Amino acid sequence: MIFRSASALFLHRRFWPWLLGIGAALCLLPFLALAVYCHPYLDDYSVPQALRKESFLPYIFNTHFRHSGRFSSSLISILHPFIAAGGVNLPLYRLYVGGLILLLGLSMAVSAYTVLSGGTISKRVRWAGGSILVLLYFLWLPSPTEAFYWFISGLAYTVPCILGLALLAVMGVLPLIRQHSLRGVFWVIASLLAFFAPAFSEVTACIAIAGGLVSVPVLWKNRSAAGWWWLTGLALLSAILLLSAPGNFSRIDSMKVQVSVPHAVFTTTVAVAYMLVNWLGSGILVLVTILLLPWLHQVAVAKAAPIWQRLTRNVWWWPLFFGMGLYSSFLLTYLAIDTPPPPRCFNILYLFFMVSWWMSVFGWIGYRVRKGHAAPQLSGPARLLVGGLIFVALWSNHDVPLERLHINRRINTVVSAYSDWLSGNAARYDQEQQARYRLLTAPIPDVVLPPLTVKLKTIYFNDLSSNPHWWGNVDFAACFGKRSLRVAVPAAVLAR
Repeated sequence: MIFRSASALFLHRRFWPWLLGIGAALCLLPFLALAVYCHPYLDDYSVPQALRKESFLPYIFNTHFRHSGRFSSSLISILHPFIAAGGVNLPLYRLYVGGLILLLGLSMAVSAYTVLSGGTISKRVRWAGGSILVLLYFLWLPSPTEAFYWFISGLAYTVPCILGLALLAVMGVLPLIRQHSLRGVFWVIASLLAFFAPAFSEVTACIAIAGGLVSVPVLWKNRSAAGWWWLTGLALLSAILLLSAPGNFSRIDSMKVQVSVPHAVFTTTVAVAYMLVNWLGSGILVLVTILLLPWLHQVAVAKAAPIWQRLTRNVWWWPLFFGMGLYSSFLLTYLAIDTPPPPRCFNILYLFFMVSWWMSVFGWIGYRVRKGHAAPQLSGPARLLVGGLIFVALWSNHDVPLERLHINRRINTVVSAYSDWLSGNAARYDQEQQARYRLLTAPIPDVVLPPLTVKLKTIYFNDLSSNPHWWGNVDFAACFGKRSLRVAVPAAVLAR
């Protein structure tokens, strides 16, 4: 009786959308709370300093020709809070960080809501779809510090995620718009997104090129789709402008790394395979997919989500797009500098993986429906069992060999965020940083800062150096009007 009651409650159609919404809110909560304690890093000081020394357009051109082709990242740097405030403004910085977190969560929810629109799916269920995407992304967000709390990194690597989700939603609703003037507005928005979204980093450029190459055979069959050719051309042009920028080659030449093509291909293959194993290793995504398979089949049969079905009509498009985009992102960095992309790039790639997964799954189900295959069945007790496995997997740290040193090392990103917040470590970290600010505002030309003793998993990235001539120290000192600045070497290090 108790088992049947629990099963009925768990399977009730009005229960799980609310549960998913609450879960998504609880995932966002610790990241928003930690925004109250975060502090700027490195480029958060150097970029405003560079823009104070030269005007905006010369800064963009110099960056493009001397350092990096990421012109969208250079353009959006004008939105940094220290530029808006005309100097260091910690409360405004934290407000911007919190806004970026909310904007990313909202963009996921709205994008999923839009993709599920156009048919008979209720609003409650559409928002639940957005909640699933938020939950699965934030639970294993690869690098939260670089996603949000290092704000200049957030502008360069989180904003393109938001723009990419917006482009997906706009492309989904465009065929449904009948009003000519409104349709024109949406085409302008889509054009701007298609041009600027790929130009944030080499990873976004690789994804755009992969999407363009995979789209050509589809578009070739539909010669009248001039608008889609236009968007594809804009995305490819943007990616080519980024990758061909002289600044990229200057930066690579300065590293003087020689890499053979066979070595790069081998290391890329191993790294990509290892990453996919890690992303799928928790089992959460697979279990959630199994749980939703019967519902997804019903949606495909009833054609209840016409936008989603249109976007996944070609069953091979999304898997091929994802495979080419992921592999080329790794291959490019291994060919250039013999290393994988930095952790901040994984934030983009993981969202790319999540979106591609659900698109591919629904495309495969739609293909099965068109072929007349029967719906996958999952009984009530089986669904409850899968739900229990999901709960257990959420609290697993995937320490397969049960190594003592790995026990309780890390469960998931949300748990780490809650731990940093509720343990008081974030508050202690903030206090140590505030003590540094008091030294920086004192009338001392050469400042020696005490080393940080609290280093958090979620909001701590990197400290300043004990070398006052390091570029991070120089820019930090300039922001506070100091002649020099360094971090004292800890006594434990000196004693070695």
